[in-house]
Amino acid sequence: MIKLDAAPLIYALKANLIPILKKVYKEIVITQTVFHEVVTRGKEGRHRDAFVAEKLIEIGDIIVHEDAKQELELGLGPGETATIASALEERGKALLEDMRAVRTGLRLGLNVEFLSIALLKAYQTSIITEEEFNELFENYCQVAGVSVIERYKTQKIKEVIKK
Repeated sequence: MIKLDAAPLIYALKANLIPILKKVYKEIVITQTVFHEVVTRGKEGRHRDAFVAEKLIEIGDIIVHEDAKQELELGLGPGETATIASALEERGKALLEDMRAVRTGLRLGLNVEFLSIALLKAYQTSIITEEEFNELFENYCQVAGVSVIERYKTQKIKEVIKK
């Protein structure tokens, strides 16, 4: 199971990564706060991703959990805070993209992952082929605005996995 914050959820929806995440982590979970940010507010803005997310929730590909019982003051956005608090409470993993949230999660002992890591895991375990990895990773890079350095590091890691 992995808990997703709003940004990685949106990127995964836009880049069509939800089926891959489901295979890698078995369960994709978001908090009520992330649901509100992505689905409720997204539908108000008529964002296609919000409607896709709602449908995936309806069919059980994305699960919505209540927010953590303990509220944390982390100086982050509501979705990031709720995701980190919930993952900590359940001693699980969180998929984050915002570097401040990542640093905060790591400082708190959270197991943090990234969409690029999920794709590398899918490639390493033969869930996807090298060609599929390249296409999906490029889609992700385009929707998320991934830096040249991050692209380079991920490609180098892929080469190590391939050997």
